[in-house]
Amino acid sequence: MKFWQKLFLSAMGTGAGAVVAAAVIIGTWFYITSLPEKPKPWDREAINATFADLSVTIGDKIVLTFQYTLENKTKSDYYFPEDAKSTFVVLPHGKGLSQKDEFAWGRGVYLPSGQKVSMSFHLTYDYNELYSEKERDNLEKLGEFTKSRLKQVDGFVVLDKKNRYEIVFPNGWKDKYEMKK
Repeated sequence: MKFWQKLFLSAMGTGAGAVVAAAVIIGTWFYITSLPEKPKPWDREAINATFADLSVTIGDKIVLTFQYTLENKTKSDYYFPEDAKSTFVVLPHGKGLSQKDEFAWGRGVYLPSGQKVSMSFHLTYDYNELYSEKERDNLEKLGEFTKSRLKQVDGFVVLDKKNRYEIVFPNGWKDKYEMKK
């Protein structure tokens, strides 16, 4: 084989190898960039909630109002998410989270950086056999009804998907109010 033929074959092999290497590198880059991005962990320290008070209102329905004090520990002003699907009731005994139709809260609450703001959650219940509308003035029945409902709630959680904030509203009524049978 002549020298120029050896040189030509060597150049062809090198070129083919470079093309294969480039294809592997480009294919790997496309694969890696197409993988879903791993979300950052939930931040439980950005916004702190402290239980403040619990009140019961009797009207067409029974409304339990849970009052909290929020503290924004971030360097930015914060608006609570508007999406109702971001808010959950914490079920007792580690049973998880629940979204309830009779649940209302302060959507879009503004919380300035480094400040404290008051916020409420409202759970609305219909009268039933435990506490009927005819017995509205019976405070003992109201107390039994309220205790039975409070045993079904262990706090609240707001999951802000955009900022990855997990805001925990702890159960403070167990400590503050007598919850015996």
